[in-house]
Amino acid sequence: MLKVRVNKSSQLSKASKFRKSEPYAVFRVGAEERVHAACIPSWMTPSVLRDHGGMAPAKPPRDDDPHLVIQPRPYDHPDVRSLVDDLYLEQVGRYGFADAPNEDPTDFAPPLGVFLVAYADGIPCACGGMRAYRPGVAEIKKMYVTPTHRGRGLGRRILDNLEQAAHAASARRIILETGSRNTEALSLYIRAGHRAIPAYRERDATINRALAKDLIDGRVERRYPGKSDVSGRAFQLGVDDMRCS
Repeated sequence: MLKVRVNKSSQLSKASKFRKSEPYAVFRVGAEERVHAACIPSWMTPSVLRDHGGMAPAKPPRDDDPHLVIQPRPYDHPDVRSLVDDLYLEQVGRYGFADAPNEDPTDFAPPLGVFLVAYADGIPCACGGMRAYRPGVAEIKKMYVTPTHRGRGLGRRILDNLEQAAHAASARRIILETGSRNTEALSLYIRAGHRAIPAYRERDATINRALAKDLIDGRVERRYPGKSDVSGRAFQLGVDDMRCS
């Protein structure tokens, strides 16, 4: 269980000062999920689904592991820097290039952002951040799990908590992107209810994959949409948000 201090009245369109009197919001990881076949975008090939379990129920991450702790950290914290540097090196090895790990620490600062680090027996092993992209839209960035800790549901735990933090920051939609070769991440995001949308305007659509998830009625939408909800319109959600200057 993760405790993150949030401003209940904050809006993504207007920053406010972080006050010590603000209440805690307690976020718990959700249980089982199942992906609907109609939610699979064209670039999720049968081999991706087969190799990474995209059509099977997602493995519920454990929320009671006494050896695992998830903590919010400033982006310039040494543990954050170590993990995002490792992410950068892995992406360079996979694609030959990568976004620089340098980011403005204030982007991931409360009340409109957060950066989380997971510790297993005190060792930093996973991370991810949430920041305001534009009014009403939050962006998830720098998702990473160290190789020795993969396959344990850590990525899902980080993702679930970031989605809850986005909801607490009054976001109505979450967007994110990952690489076309990162089939593990693509499977994770599809399982968690994210849908394919066009690549960010400044990105190479042959390499970068963009996804979005709506937060419905002021809560994180946990249910996968039915066939009637995943027409061409569903795959266009978020285009206007990402293509505005």
